[in-house]
Amino acid sequence: MPEKLSPEQERLMRLRERQLSVRDPLEKQRKFQHMASERERKHDVSESLPQMWKTIPHVWRNGLFGLVSAILIFILLPRYWISSWAAPIAVILGAFILLICIMTGNALDVRDNIKKHL
Repeated sequence: MPEKLSPEQERLMRLRERQLSVRDPLEKQRKFQHMASERERKHDVSESLPQMWKTIPHVWRNGLFGLVSAILIFILLPRYWISSWAAPIAVILGAFILLICIMTGNALDVRDNIKKHL
């Protein structure tokens, strides 16, 4: 037969139960498991090609665009403009476009860094 507890002992037991439930000794473990599962969920997400392209700095993206443009100019200009000046002008024009594209990319990166730090 269970022992009869005094009202004071019952009150102390209820108080202890309430304190234990508030303290929740497994809270840290649950937080750790939640953080680990969130990290794993984010890690498992595959990136698409446009997302990967956006992570490349502007200076490299614009530089690539400028390089492709310069190569196209160097190939196409002498083919359609028959002159002894076509090749040197194509090289100069390609270098100028490449330089402009790299400077524009750098400016966009600087703008993004300023926005990030504000």
